[in-house]
Amino acid sequence: RTVEIEYLLDALGVASRTAKETSYRNQATQPTIPTPEMGRRVSASLQVNRLGSWDGTVQEGPDDREKQSTSDEEDAFSIRTATTTRNAAAAASAAASLDPVTGELVSVRKSETLSGLHDTTVEKVTPKAWAFEYSYPVKSRGRSGVVTVRVYGNQATQIEPTLLSGYTANASWSMNRHGLYDGRVTHSPTFWSEVSSTVSEEWSEVRSWIDKTNKTTAVSTPPYDGYYWRKVVESSSWTIGTDQSSAASFAAAGKEGSYSKRLRAGLYIAKKVTAVTYGSWSADKQSAS
Repeated sequence: RTVEIEYLLDALGVASRTAKETSYRNQATQPTIPTPEMGRRVSASLQVNRLGSWDGTVQEGPDDREKQSTSDEEDAFSIRTATTTRNAAAAASAAASLDPVTGELVSVRKSETLSGLHDTTVEKVTPKAWAFEYSYPVKSRGRSGVVTVRVYGNQATQIEPTLLSGYTANASWSMNRHGLYDGRVTHSPTFWSEVSSTVSEEWSEVRSWIDKTNKTTAVSTPPYDGYYWRKVVESSSWTIGTDQSSAASFAAAGKEGSYSKRLRAGLYIAKKVTAVTYGSWSADKQSAS
């Protein structure tokens, strides 16, 4: 004789929360003990009776034993360790926290299962200080230079820029969730000496652009509802110096478009246009739209 009873452990009737008990009496062969499924457990009590037959009970139900598992993860920026406890009889006392010195961040997730047991995950994130540097070339006022950028993160203090002759320094930073600093420091060339009182630099430039017009003097054939274009090439010389009159004289010797101006206290820049070449007007008129 075999009697099988299956029942719900919870009023909600979740399938994984069912239990089953099978009783055997006077079986000719030993009853088969089933293999437990994921999240389930099986217990059995079998014996041979005085008649040489098998009696016993096999019970199947949810596996509510307390379990603990851990996981570790590491990358270039942090180390993460998570500890998960399931089916604990009482709620965990772990609490979220932040270490003001190391920046270690502890987060806690708690939940209660349908059977009134408690699951808890405690994750610890330990930040790793990092920094790297890169550079790239730039050109201005006829001179070449190199911009250097230093990027950093998870630092206990901000990285202050070093003041270098001939360079401007810019720094920015912010505090991250670990209470540490992320930021960057950039050194850019000024292309003239910031400390010398006798700055004097000269260079040349050539630039070109497209000129256009809808004037009737540009062409002789109407209609005049569009425009014509031509290429213009300008050659110029430049200078930076501390003498205002020298800069003005330098610009005065140039063609139309020459000028001088003050960059800052005691520093002046001047442009002298040396040549302007005009191409021929286009043969076809372009639409005004």
